[in-house]
Amino acid sequence: MDAGRQRLSQAGSEVGGGSRQYCGTLGQIAPPMADQAGVFFAHVGPRGSGLVDKRLYLPQEWTGDVERCAAAGVPEDRREYRSKTELASEMVERALARGSLKAQWVTGDAAFGMSPPLRDGLAAAGMCYVLDVRPDTTVWPLEPTWTDPPSPSP
Repeated sequence: MDAGRQRLSQAGSEVGGGSRQYCGTLGQIAPPMADQAGVFFAHVGPRGSGLVDKRLYLPQEWTGDVERCAAAGVPEDRREYRSKTELASEMVERALARGSLKAQWVTGDAAFGMSPPLRDGLAAAGMCYVLDVRPDTTVWPLEPTWTDPPSPSP
């Protein structure tokens, strides 16, 4: 299974969730335009791939504006702010609850790899994962044990 984020370019600030978004290709916030961002969960296997779940990411500037959400047709049950990693966690939980998650591994980019709650949730569900992390991240294979070095001999 692969968790991913995607920018969906749209014109106008009235599209659901439209706001300036980070663009991984550019490595920065995209030039001014109203972009949507989605979180996608897909099955990838030797015989093909398919979309398992998807969610539109709504920035806090949207979830805090009831009139704007209503005008864009955002359902009331989707107007509570959730981060992209929270959306991904919910998708994994739903897939597990449905019994439709047969994969043992989950992959994803650094946005997901930098989320301890997502990693902990995957581990608690018995899922193995390969998630990117930022290059400046310290990674420990196990909980480290710290000891003092021996004193130098006289």
